[in-house]
Amino acid sequence: MFRASEYAFTGSAMRMRTGLYDMLSKQAKENGVVWNEKEITSLGKMINSLTARGQWGKTGEPPVIRMVMWAPKMLKGNIDVLTAHRLTGNLESAFARKQASLNLLKIVAETATLMTIANALSPGSAELDPISSRFGAIKAGDTLFDITGGAGSIITLAARIASRKTKTYEGEIVPYGIGYGKRSPFDALVDFLVNKTTPPARVIVDWLRGKTYRGTPFTWPGAVYQATTPIAVQQAIQLKDDASADKIAGVIADGLGINARDFTFDKNYKNPYDELFDSVFENEEESARPRGIRGMRRRMR
Repeated sequence: MFRASEYAFTGSAMRMRTGLYDMLSKQAKENGVVWNEKEITSLGKMINSLTARGQWGKTGEPPVIRMVMWAPKMLKGNIDVLTAHRLTGNLESAFARKQASLNLLKIVAETATLMTIANALSPGSAELDPISSRFGAIKAGDTLFDITGGAGSIITLAARIASRKTKTYEGEIVPYGIGYGKRSPFDALVDFLVNKTTPPARVIVDWLRGKTYRGTPFTWPGAVYQATTPIAVQQAIQLKDDASADKIAGVIADGLGINARDFTFDKNYKNPYDELFDSVFENEEESARPRGIRGMRRRMR
């Protein structure tokens, strides 16, 4: 079942890329572009970035980056698309550069149109301020539906660094500072990179911090659960406490590949393994509680 879904995903992505290449190469030839290796390579790079296969350097995806970062090719592809490949300058073909610029204009126009319609139907449902974590998402109830395919977070990071401000979910604008206890644009960059880590790397980060990214205390059973259970499944488990229509729609959309997130999820998050841990040792002093999986196993016996 897993192999079948993996083959279907890979095959559909390749079909999309070959379809785009056929369409654009035909368009280029009809407009008198001399088709050669330079045109083919540039168009291939542009299409790969557009379909979440950006290239890091000459190797495409260094092993170290792949071990630490989640979906690095998608991140690089989004950066290429948002900058129309001007940042990397890896498109030698004038035709490919023109198509990259047109793609960016289309994406901006379509996203702006969807957000305008959403605000017209439900005022305030689409956040237009790029320094907000809600930017690029449409709010329905307590659920945020990301319509940027993850590219919105890159825009938010750039906007926060440029403006030296951030905006909370509640709408409060908080300026960055450099004094003791104040957050800076560097913290915004670190948070962005940490949020892009793979599950094993995230476990190490949470362990070093002593807490999870949701703010709950770090425990090894909880870390294993979070690292091995997809967020969509975790949110589905949480539905037992609040099965509202928007949350159910969010879980379904997330399972289908549309990034949907309950923004009250972190605040109300309950880890079933931590709940079990607390219930078993509820009469124990904190200092006497077993540490780690082995310690818990030993005490459970």
